[in-house]
Amino acid sequence: MVTESGETTIAIEHERVKRVALKLGRGHAAYELAEPIRNEPTLVRITPIHMLSFDARDHFESPPTPAVWPELGSRAMQRMVVSDEAVFGPDWIQVQSGQYRYLAITGGPVMIRLVVGEYLACEVIWESRGAVWTAP
Repeated sequence: MVTESGETTIAIEHERVKRVALKLGRGHAAYELAEPIRNEPTLVRITPIHMLSFDARDHFESPPTPAVWPELGSRAMQRMVVSDEAVFGPDWIQVQSGQYRYLAITGGPVMIRLVVGEYLACEVIWESRGAVWTAP
């Protein structure tokens, strides 16, 4: 859309983008952490990465060191065993360089961070996983 002053602006459908980020977050939590989560997240943040302040960008890009190891047998645990993640914490997983990367962290809240096109930064956090499986 072009404003009266001649500036080009974009109007995003925030709820639509949020649903995509949430779906990706749930998928990464299930795939990487063996944490199938169906309840609503505590927090969903979506912002263009270039709009983050220096401190916010540094915080976003720096993976926290989890207090607890991931689920035994999960991909996150396997990555920990074959790399230095046990000492230095998890690292970003590059799906396609410059296009898509993500970070999956557990050991307290489940946190998924992802970057699309080195433009859109998303973070999804679940403080409580809720009931994900019940015995018959």
